Amino acid sequence: RVTKPATETEEGSKARDCTVCDHVQTETIPMLEHEHSYGDWQKDKTQHWKECRCGEKTEVGNHTFDDWTITKEPTTTETGSRERTCSVCEYTQKETIPVHEHSIHDEAWKYDDTEHWQECSCGERLNVANHIYGDWRETKPATETEAGSRERDCTVCDYVQTETIPMLEHEHSYGDWQKDETQHWQECSCGEKLNVANHTYGDWKVTKEATETEAGSRERGCTVCKYVQVEDIPMLEHKHGIHDETWKYDKTQHWQECSCGEKLNVANHTYGDWKTTKEATETEAGSKERGCTVCKYVQTEAIPATGTGEPTDSTDPTDSSDSQGQQDPSGDTGSPQTGDSSDMALWIGLMLASCGGVLGMLFYRRKKAAAGK
Repeated sequence: RVTKPATETEEGSKARDCTVCDHVQTETIPMLEHEHSYGDWQKDKTQHWKECRCGEKTEVGNHTFDDWTITKEPTTTETGSRERTCSVCEYTQKETIPVHEHSIHDEAWKYDDTEHWQECSCGERLNVANHIYGDWRETKPATETEAGSRERDCTVCDYVQTETIPMLEHEHSYGDWQKDETQHWQECSCGEKLNVANHTYGDWKVTKEATETEAGSRERGCTVCKYVQVEDIPMLEHKHGIHDETWKYDKTQHWQECSCGEKLNVANHTYGDWKTTKEATETEAGSKERGCTVCKYVQTEAIPATGTGEPTDSTDPTDSSDSQGQQDPSGDTGSPQTGDSSDMALWIGLMLASCGGVLGMLFYRRKKAAAGK
């Protein structure tokens, strides 16, 4: 029978009894063969490890700590505390923080609107004092329309005190006249207006005369502010009139012209007497002309040759031109041919008959004119 079971760390035992007498035989049971089994992390203040129940250790190492965490801030009268934890075995190391003694950890001055100070690492303010200022300096001059500003520096810290300078008391100052189309006034730099009134005009002055083809213009000035009002003068209504005394003419009529081109005093030519300009000969035709008694139109006409031979000048009658370069032919453009030059008597008779007819016509016209008077 087993009196003590064997384990991986200890031997066991077994016994048996003699069936006749009281003798008991005992025997050792060998230890069981061991298989390591490591459980949770074991730790002390410096290390951690895993351990088998047989006492064998594995993964022995120093703690790997996170950053310190303050669990209680120290004061000037009490200690504080902090702790940190191993990231492997979760061992927590705790430590006491000594009583705090103030010290300036940053030489830079802190400040607000009234004071400056230096700070201890604990946040305590040290060397607290009111600002000590230098002289004021003007940063923006005050005017009558805007406030100014000034500033001064604390001689200890970097604080700058700023202050508003009130606007200057305003005194109106009115400059030159201002104006628009209807009024004039004087104005102060602050915008205040004085002497506001409508313009007072002098007489109109014509700057451009109106004509029948173009509008004119006139202007008048304000006697106070010198504003000049300009106004158009409408075109004149057109009235026909002779702008040039020179007569225009063609073959049958003469006239004068208005500036608009309209013809005025249109009438047929009124002729004076014929005037021989070239005597006819037996071999050459002559010429005669008469002028209009109103205009410069001249009517010309050929006089037949008196001889029996062929005329050497058969030029058609033409009209002379006036000083304007106009030229108009007369109604009669040629003279009759003489035909047979051997019959001189016939030609002389015809010429005398013609002269008689002309003289008779002139006599008749004069008689008629006399009767009309």
